[in-house]
Amino acid sequence: MNRTVLITGSNRGLGLEWARQYGEAGWRVHATCRRPEEAHDLRALAARYPNIRIHRLDVTHACEIGKVAEALSGEAIDLLVNNAGVYFEKYDEGDLGCIDFPAWEETLRVNTLGPVRVTRAFLEPVSRSSRRLVVAISS
Repeated sequence: MNRTVLITGSNRGLGLEWARQYGEAGWRVHATCRRPEEAHDLRALAARYPNIRIHRLDVTHACEIGKVAEALSGEAIDLLVNNAGVYFEKYDEGDLGCIDFPAWEETLRVNTLGPVRVTRAFLEPVSRSSRRLVVAISS
């Protein structure tokens, strides 16, 4: 039985590895990232496994989320992996007087609101599956 997974942040790290593993296992993989044209490793993976499809998706842009949700509206998604995230090196400096508020706001938009937006947009396709799994990764 074919299974389907949607993974955000698939262009590197854990997202790329999960796309590889699920693709190798024969799952239909919808791998998303902000800039597919720059996702060389992901594109190479999709060339190797024809069951991997790449979609442009920035978890902070409702329009992009909507386009992917519309494209997949007829599918059942067995597993939704909210993996996209950002981290800014300046966080480690620890100086409260030098807080980069725009960076923090971007972090909240991507790491906190992004998974909620994506999950809400794909509730219907996930509910069509007998598995109905949603995973949110945080680091």
